[in-house]
Amino acid sequence: WLRRYLTMGSERPTWAFLVDVLINRATLTAHGKVPTNAQVNTYIQSWRPSTSYTSDLPRYIKRMLKAGTKNNVSFAAIKLDNELKLQLPIWYHLNATAHLRRLDNTKASVCLPKHHGVDTVRDLVKAVHEQMNPTTGRNKPHSLNNKCKCEVCETIRRNGCQHPETCRAAARRILDRLSKKWQPLTEPQQDGLTLTHHRAEKNIAARENKKEALTLDPTVTCRGGITEAFRAFV
Repeated sequence: WLRRYLTMGSERPTWAFLVDVLINRATLTAHGKVPTNAQVNTYIQSWRPSTSYTSDLPRYIKRMLKAGTKNNVSFAAIKLDNELKLQLPIWYHLNATAHLRRLDNTKASVCLPKHHGVDTVRDLVKAVHEQMNPTTGRNKPHSLNNKCKCEVCETIRRNGCQHPETCRAAARRILDRLSKKWQPLTEPQQDGLTLTHHRAEKNIAARENKKEALTLDPTVTCRGGITEAFRAFV
């Protein structure tokens, strides 16, 4: 049932969310105090739960997690398209470099999710660029200080943040710390393996007819949802 647990999106079973809550409470002490609001799923973040005999996790969840470890289940796509990168949680990101881990535990890492609604990489990109790109001609231009009177900064203050430029700059640092593989603002290098548009359409027709042969798509770039990027035995 690990496969069902790792189903994300609208098809995810209700019980999987309850399992999330139990797993989130069992975080290894080596990771320090991981804020509950930063936890999404251990398989798409860098924190890990304890499955030792002293852990309070129910035995059936421990068995599921140990089966995942035994079979090396992980989020292991070789390449990701930008849409998939944007869906990932930004806190305790899988690209857990030392610099990025330090940014998980700062004043900004408390304020950004609480007052700016930053939970995913997509949210972070918005936080970095929204202030710098006014949406209407009536907006005052953004000033690089916490007293800025632009419309976006005023809205952020009303939401509870009194240092919007400091938080924007912190969000920029977090975004810049992501390595090339995980950067959502740069186009992945073409692998030259993706099917042509014509062949992809023929595959769609073949699936509908259930009679014609499919052409293998050898691309290593994952373009589906998060669920499709999980791998075992790798």
